[in-house]
Amino acid sequence: MEAQDLQIFIALFQQACLRCWGQLPATPLDAAASAHMSHVVHQRTGLFLSARIIQHYAAFALAQETPVTETPSGASLDTLARYVMDAPYTTETERKTREGYFPYWHLFKAQYTTGTTNEVEDNSVPARTVTSEPDSTGSQRIRRRALAVGIVLIVLVLLALALLQ
Repeated sequence: MEAQDLQIFIALFQQACLRCWGQLPATPLDAAASAHMSHVVHQRTGLFLSARIIQHYAAFALAQETPVTETPSGASLDTLARYVMDAPYTTETERKTREGYFPYWHLFKAQYTTGTTNEVEDNSVPARTVTSEPDSTGSQRIRRRALAVGIVLIVLVLLALALLQ
């Protein structure tokens, strides 16, 4: 990872901490704080970032004394950028099939280098349209899909009955 990307990553991680706790932690994150942040990021984005990874990133981004033991992957950077930018809830599968190559990370990076705000301005990245927060298990989504499948089945059965008469 280049020096400029490392600086952008540090800024991104610090903004994620500010969003999670309202302030920067005075010390690198312990296991419980990392687990909490992992849960919050997953709940808001639908994407998983492990507590262990967050703890390693925090040791570097907050203390900047330890070397980066794990270079942040594009997926991790995109997940953190999604969290900071309040991106729409998604899943790993949806991200891989519907989007380009980590668009929120690239958008955050571009905004950081140009000094613009972190509001979503790029038309290639959809702005958040969901008004209610998704639950962490995704049960609302499952219920909606089950309802849609049920309605389709009822319509098909009624059509079959009409054709038989």
